[in-house]
Amino acid sequence: MEASRNTFNSLHEILRHALHKTEILGVAIQTLDSICSRKRIFDSERYSNEAAVNIEAPESVAVAKRCAEKMGVYLDFQLSIVRSLEARARANEARIRSEITLAFSIVAQLDSQVQAKIGEAARNDSNTMVKIAAVTMLFLPPSFVSAVFSTSFFSFSPEPDDKVSKDFWIFWAISIPLTIIVFGSLYPGGRGLSFRRRVASAAHHKPSVSARTILPMESLGMKSARDIV
Repeated sequence: MEASRNTFNSLHEILRHALHKTEILGVAIQTLDSICSRKRIFDSERYSNEAAVNIEAPESVAVAKRCAEKMGVYLDFQLSIVRSLEARARANEARIRSEITLAFSIVAQLDSQVQAKIGEAARNDSNTMVKIAAVTMLFLPPSFVSAVFSTSFFSFSPEPDDKVSKDFWIFWAISIPLTIIVFGSLYPGGRGLSFRRRVASAAHHKPSVSARTILPMESLGMKSARDIV
């Protein structure tokens, strides 16, 4: 269990670094794109004014234009590299999310297998309890009859005629109402209480479907890649 927890923590830590990398690369792309845009505007404004260009020497103007073109090519090249790195970072982020989902699926599958084994063991126990209950019900009526006839209400003396005590009705007057009271207080009340508890527990533990349920990483305060750019 501890090893599995450490594995999931490591995966979430790697995903956190991947998100940070994607965020940094996204900001770098915006910065380079802004630099390239401002440079193009600057070059177009500088060399579009013929009067200002004619003041300078033609050789210096040509050199400046070549340097500006090389600088623009270099900035575009750097921008393309950063965009490639961002694409790679997004792909790594998707792979890590896929690995986390796969890990959760494997754990859920193992849990379902364990639950299936527990259910099978519970069925075996239930069958055993049914057998025990059947044996108990088989011997309960004779035990009850023997217990009743062993009380002092009956007198099996060696006299010719067996006698039954005249107070034998007291046994039934007490045992029958007591049995009804016990069954009446346990069966309906206990069943109703158990049902109410199940309803209350189901209402309290009702699962909610949300992004945090699907991706537990969101509950750790992490942003998704599409929320960064």
